[in-house]
Amino acid sequence: MSLLIDSIQPAIFVDGRALEPVDAVIVRGGKISSTFSAAIVRQLEMTGARALNSADALLRAGDPLSMRQILARSGIRVPETAVSHVSKGSNRSEGHILADDLDATGRSALLRFATVGGRAVAAMARDAHTRSSLETEGENWHKHQGSATEPARRLAEDAARALHLGLASVDVVETRQGPIIASVTATAPISLFERITAAAVSEAVVVEIEQQTRIPAPRIAVAQAD
Repeated sequence: MSLLIDSIQPAIFVDGRALEPVDAVIVRGGKISSTFSAAIVRQLEMTGARALNSADALLRAGDPLSMRQILARSGIRVPETAVSHVSKGSNRSEGHILADDLDATGRSALLRFATVGGRAVAAMARDAHTRSSLETEGENWHKHQGSATEPARRLAEDAARALHLGLASVDVVETRQGPIIASVTATAPISLFERITAAAVSEAVVVEIEQQTRIPAPRIAVAQAD
């Protein structure tokens, strides 16, 4: 895939052929979107497509430091985090190390919400004794039966809105001080949510795209994140 960046006629080429126009784009794939994945989405936006998650939103969600800063600035509880700036290797490339108190929150259950348009449309949970990791796949999830007004659900919705994510997977951990955001990703595992909760997440995504584009049966491109 290659991009032609032009102020008048930007284009995307796949195997040497120009990509046909699309009305909307959804990013699927890994937990972190690469810079080039975001560039593809931005290029589609330049050609007139509406991205459920914009390129800028993907970059914010893909950077744990920026994500936590944005959430904290919005008054949304995140783990207390210390950040160290480091230089790596002989070429002195720069990076940072994050250390948080997430492990100190206790053996509480992990709640994972699928949000579409800033609204939680599905929720599942992993019990404390099975919460060995935050990986998406696994057989330890079960449907979460919480109410529509529970604090954890509202917190997940607030986090998605603060990051301007039209589609997100938001992890929330209950603590003695209340729920906190453990993680937010812009590539929600739709099939897993639907399998565990029986919620129509895909349908909610299509409805959200139709509302954003105001086009019935819009042409949708799926961009694969690295």
